[in-house]
Amino acid sequence: SPWDNALFNNTFVIAGHSKVAVWNDASQLASPPSRTFTNNIGTAVFSDLRGVALDSQFFYLADGSRRIFIWSGIPANSSVNPLYTISLSNSQPNRISSDGTYFCVAKPGPPSEVYIYKVADIAVGNLTPWKTLNAQGGLLNLASHAIAFNGSLAIANTGNNNVVLWRDINNAGDTNAVIILGQPNLQSHTPAIGQNRLFMPGALLAVSNYLWVSELKFSSRILRFGYLPSGIEINGNVPESYKLYQNYPNPFNPSTTIHFSFPQRSYVTLKVFDVLGREVATLVDGELNPGEHAVVFSAEDLSSGVYFFRLTTPTFSQTKLIDFYEKLIKKY
Repeated sequence: SPWDNALFNNTFVIAGHSKVAVWNDASQLASPPSRTFTNNIGTAVFSDLRGVALDSQFFYLADGSRRIFIWSGIPANSSVNPLYTISLSNSQPNRISSDGTYFCVAKPGPPSEVYIYKVADIAVGNLTPWKTLNAQGGLLNLASHAIAFNGSLAIANTGNNNVVLWRDINNAGDTNAVIILGQPNLQSHTPAIGQNRLFMPGALLAVSNYLWVSELKFSSRILRFGYLPSGIEINGNVPESYKLYQNYPNPFNPSTTIHFSFPQRSYVTLKVFDVLGREVATLVDGELNPGEHAVVFSAEDLSSGVYFFRLTTPTFSQTKLIDFYEKLIKKY
């Protein structure tokens, strides 16, 4: 049976034991997979596949042999050798994930650890983790899944019956900045299938402004938590009208801040588009309280060109033009 899955664009992949199955069209999951790999892909021999991840640059598989295999995209056939192999110490990895900026590896242990790699570092052959989190301070216990999303980081701790969350991934590991879901504090680990408690959380999924948590074993629950993406700041002063401000600083490298405000609770989307109208980033997608807000836009992965950012609510839509030259955005 599959242990992990990954969805990127319209491609869906499952992996477990010694087999990988790929569907090029995720809407056709009732049909046989587009391709399968059994026992190995090139020199990557599978002993017990534990994790799979996929982004615009790489295809990743985590194996019970304490290795993570990385290819440049999903291999066309089973003879393609990995581009990189990461060897882990002490214990095998569990589920893995990539949001295209950060590649995360959860290792239940002992010792329980989470490794965070920058995808940009992997692209140049740097296989050293950007951050390593451990059990110090009670943060991790049987970490089963770690995901980066919207500049935030969440980790499912099966052993602690909680999810630890940092709104800013740069603060990951800081016990003073951690948000705890499913328990009142880091010292509480009591499992419960009830309100405000978690029972052996095992897998995570971030969609829009919600974090979904699935529980293992005796629970059949999938729970939804609301969150604000990293960079969202709220001023309690309620403005009289809707406003979208030009980004600042402008020019910038590598990030800039976009401010906006509105007078009533609204479902808000803030998206970035290229000149052909293709969406390149979603900065906000969900309900926000009235007030003044700010979100950080990081353009590290974008090529040179002209881009627009657009704020939309049920009663308001406004677009601003940003010009992006060598990671510099200039106001027109």
